[in-house]
Amino acid sequence: MSIAFSYPSAIIKNRVTLWPRRKVVAQHLFTSGEFAHICGIRKDTLLYYDSIGLLPPELVAPNGYRYYSTKQFYTYHIISTLKEAGASLEEICNYLRNQTTQDFLRILEQKQQELSAEQQHLQRMQKLLANTIHTTRQALQAPVGQVHLAHFPEEYLLATPAPPPSATAQEKQYMLALQSHIDYCRTHMHSVEFPIGEIVLQEDLQRGIFTESYYCSHIDRPLHDPRLLIKPTGLYAVLYHQGAYSTLPDAYRALSDYILHHHYHIAGNAYEMDMLNFLSVDNRDSYLLRIAIQISS
Repeated sequence: MSIAFSYPSAIIKNRVTLWPRRKVVAQHLFTSGEFAHICGIRKDTLLYYDSIGLLPPELVAPNGYRYYSTKQFYTYHIISTLKEAGASLEEICNYLRNQTTQDFLRILEQKQQELSAEQQHLQRMQKLLANTIHTTRQALQAPVGQVHLAHFPEEYLLATPAPPPSATAQEKQYMLALQSHIDYCRTHMHSVEFPIGEIVLQEDLQRGIFTESYYCSHIDRPLHDPRLLIKPTGLYAVLYHQGAYSTLPDAYRALSDYILHHHYHIAGNAYEMDMLNFLSVDNRDSYLLRIAIQISS
């Protein structure tokens, strides 16, 4: 129940409010429990808002009881509205200290920009999840160990150079290059699936060298990006290989032998794609990779 107190005039004159289309009336005061119930929040929330100076009670009685006014009902709704719009409690507190229409617009426009960025992020994540689910389901039905020919359309990749193979190359160098690629894709919000691929260059394939020269990720359209690499449309010899990464040379040799024995020629790069890897299986021997080498007759 709301109650009215008789307090000195210095207090009374601070407890008036203008109701819409109504005359000025003395404000009722509500206990913290009543006020929390009216606002639909927990009493603990009021205590926290008081502790940070966001919504202190209108009055603290000598017995320690806290009382809130009808005016503070509207203050609370400023807080809840801006909080729902994405403003931090610190931002709201600053706004309440200097409440102007320009500041109100500034906060809303800033939150609108942040929401737009979040929408873009969510849309990208939807693509990432959908494409990764599709790739993983494909992996479960892949013809492992069988070479076949397939015609691929043009595809778009973001590519990051891998460290050149050498006797002194350290695992740390490969990890740093891979992380650089992941960070770049995340920062620019380009990639459309989680698995990361590798590219082995044509000249290396022809010399029997099967070490990747690039790490790559698929994107859904060509971009003006210095890391853009286009996988050309054409005929490819394809092999789904199951095993740890250390067994990849065996897969490449099998593909090369197939191309040679069926009177084809290596006409482009090899594109590796992780179908199942550390993200989805816990045993390296269960990794599944698709290797596609562009060929010509």
